[in-house]
Amino acid sequence: MKHVFPNFIATVLVTLLAGPVSAASVVYDPFSGEARGISDLNVNGTSYEVSFISNSYDALYAIDTPEFLNDSAQALIAANEILSVMLAEPSKPLLFNGINPNQGQVAWVVFDTGIDAFGTANFQARQVGSDFLQPWQLFPSFTGDRSVDYSASFPGWKFAKFGDPGSLAIPPIPSVPLPAGGLLLISGLATLALHRRLS
Repeated sequence: MKHVFPNFIATVLVTLLAGPVSAASVVYDPFSGEARGISDLNVNGTSYEVSFISNSYDALYAIDTPEFLNDSAQALIAANEILSVMLAEPSKPLLFNGINPNQGQVAWVVFDTGIDAFGTANFQARQVGSDFLQPWQLFPSFTGDRSVDYSASFPGWKFAKFGDPGSLAIPPIPSVPLPAGGLLLISGLATLALHRRLS
């Protein structure tokens, strides 16, 4: 019995020195309820902030390149990690929560680019998403035109852009302004208190 307390202290110290256990979590927009990305996604020991972005490939990757470009196997692993996090949510995450929230939702993990037989610059991506009322799943790879913003016609089709930890911007929940009636009540009470103090 006398060894219980030292063992407890040792366990607490080991836990504190090990640091917090991080787990990937879906980040939601506080207004629309849409999934904006995933924080702290682990892909083969590397932690990423994943943002779900509507844009064309050319606009999104005008300056940098996709994280898993020329690595189809790693892109598949990353897509599977996204899938695991999405399936762990208590309710199905939506990349677009518009008029028909049950329409297709797709996140693309790009792994290749090229030129097709017609001279069109394209990209290839692993697809993870949900089709209408189905749960999140892996779909066959997608080949698309690099200049087209597919989300203009299909709002739930987005790129999964991988960034460094802390790069995923979480929109703040705005403070609710006090209604005019509340301000009037507060100013009235303050006036009454001042009047009593002076009299």
